[in-house]
Amino acid sequence: MRDFGADDVWRACRPLQDLGPEVHARLAEVTQSRRWDDGALLFQRGDQGDYLMVIRSGQLRLSLTTPQGQELTLHHAGPGDLVGELAVVGDQPRSADCTAMGPVTAQVLTRDGFMGVAKDHPDLLLAMLRHLAGLMRITNDRLESVALYRLEARLARFLLGEVARQHGVGSLQDAPAQATIELPMGQGDLALVLGASRPKVNRALHKLAEVGAIVRNGQELQCDIDALANLAEPS
Repeated sequence: MRDFGADDVWRACRPLQDLGPEVHARLAEVTQSRRWDDGALLFQRGDQGDYLMVIRSGQLRLSLTTPQGQELTLHHAGPGDLVGELAVVGDQPRSADCTAMGPVTAQVLTRDGFMGVAKDHPDLLLAMLRHLAGLMRITNDRLESVALYRLEARLARFLLGEVARQHGVGSLQDAPAQATIELPMGQGDLALVLGASRPKVNRALHKLAEVGAIVRNGQELQCDIDALANLAEPS
């Protein structure tokens, strides 16, 4: 997994990488580097959201916990990913728990720092709004999938959403024909997201592999975009 330095991580941050060197330099000036040990809880759902961060090294787990104690992984964030931006831009409490999956280093940007840069560079706010709109679109697609699509189609749509998110593209037409992604959660959590049992999700993954839509290598998947798009259509 790639690591980024404090000066170049904002250029590597996919939602903000097109803003230009002046904005990236300003962001670097107003951020601070922080490090967390394995298992550290960075924040919990309901906490005040007064900062966001971009990960330089390591991986963070975003999750929800039910009143019965069941934990659902939403996704894993790695180098170059933003974390905590929804609460900062929306001035709302945290919507999920965030835990370090091993040592993590990140550049931390407070809400005041973000708004200060955005005041001088409004394109920062526009880029963030486009990013959040993309996240909302992915969430809507997943909800629609659970309600209307068979399991293989739901899984294909989920993987296409991960291709768009992990490759930082607004349209799958901009993604490589063969795109490699890291499955952001285990099969148990994936089953909860897709509204199916774990054995059924495992069989669906095997079926996608059999037809050449994916090639599995542990948590890493090589995705054939055209094949997944065909499977994602309702039958």
